[in-house]
Amino acid sequence: MSMSPQHFALLLLIVGEVFFGATFPITRLAMDEGIPFFAYTFWSSFGAAIILLPVIVLRRKLPNLSLNNIKFYTFSGIFGLAFPYTMLAIVAPKIPPAVLSLVITLAPVITYVIAITIKLDRLSIVRVLGIAAGVGGVLCILLPEASLPEGSSWIWMIIALSVPLSFAIMAILAALIKPTSSGSMDSAFALLVVATIIMLPIMLVSDQLWFFSGSMSTGDWAIILYMFINAIFYIILYEVVRLAGPVFFSSGNFIATLSGVFWSILIFQTMPSYWIWIALSLLSVGLFFVNRSNAKPRTETAL
Repeated sequence: MSMSPQHFALLLLIVGEVFFGATFPITRLAMDEGIPFFAYTFWSSFGAAIILLPVIVLRRKLPNLSLNNIKFYTFSGIFGLAFPYTMLAIVAPKIPPAVLSLVITLAPVITYVIAITIKLDRLSIVRVLGIAAGVGGVLCILLPEASLPEGSSWIWMIIALSVPLSFAIMAILAALIKPTSSGSMDSAFALLVVATIIMLPIMLVSDQLWFFSGSMSTGDWAIILYMFINAIFYIILYEVVRLAGPVFFSSGNFIATLSGVFWSILIFQTMPSYWIWIALSLLSVGLFFVNRSNAKPRTETAL
């Protein structure tokens, strides 16, 4: 029995967000090793592009470089990778990865508001209830004093909010100006190349030039793992948006939150406060309601 586009999109979403959830503790590991944040974003983009390059060459299908496509790839490279991942690297040493993963769940809220405003999506009571539950989960982390470790500053939390905002803009752009002549893999490759081009001069000008050490430290392995996650995640991003729309994709941030908390406990051996478990319960309810209102399948070029 063949899988419907909606079920396939949900499967891809779960796989992609489980990988994405691991980026929070991985980034913390790299920052704790003293890797400069601009260099971290550059190498994670450059390495992921190199990983996809053989596949692109074998397929003999390079991204279409029309003017509209170049504009799309540029915006995607900025809002989908260069800016949010740099901000993520900056705040990673200041905010526990489990808490940071919860902040990202605001992306579907922002995406849905933007989508409704520009008439890219319609108002749905079911989705509103789901998103409200998700926001309630986030508030359980941000408001109680017991949920944030001593020394955490609200300024870092405000900076962290720029990450879901950037991802929301990226999701909307992917639906609005995605080139129909390019598949998901081609778009992901182009995004990674653009992000690399953007981050290279920033890394050089900021005097954050960095290379892998010969001994291969924990930070080195963290970046290599991040490269593979990026290569997989952005292909899934474009394919899910193609199949089910940007709001559906952004709802997967709830899965990334669950994954991020799990990976954080596994890697750092620290147990979150009871407020985080309450938040996870609310986020699970939110995911259920948000995904009950599915978008119609899209018909753009596939992988």
